[in-house]
Amino acid sequence: MLGFSQGAATVSRWLARATFRPDRLILWAGAFPDDIDYAVATHLLQRLPVVLVCGDQDEFIKEADLQKQRDFLLKLGVEPTILRFTGKHELQASVLRQLK
Repeated sequence: MLGFSQGAATVSRWLARATFRPDRLILWAGAFPDDIDYAVATHLLQRLPVVLVCGDQDEFIKEADLQKQRDFLLKLGVEPTILRFTGKHELQASVLRQLK
């Protein structure tokens, strides 16, 4: 599952109610929402690989925001993979191919 920008929170909320588990959760230039019930979030993220993707020139996501999101996920028991690329607040085909 991939959520881009505000879609990262949307897909996370949707997955919290889903009856299936994806292979992984990719949050691209967005964040897992902090308003999901802690128990639900912990259960959802248990053994679910999470990838945070962000351009190094993203005008909406700064390095401090990315680290804050990492720290939040760590509190939920998830060590996210962080993938940075040269670019702005955008999807890039070459980076998408790396995520196969």
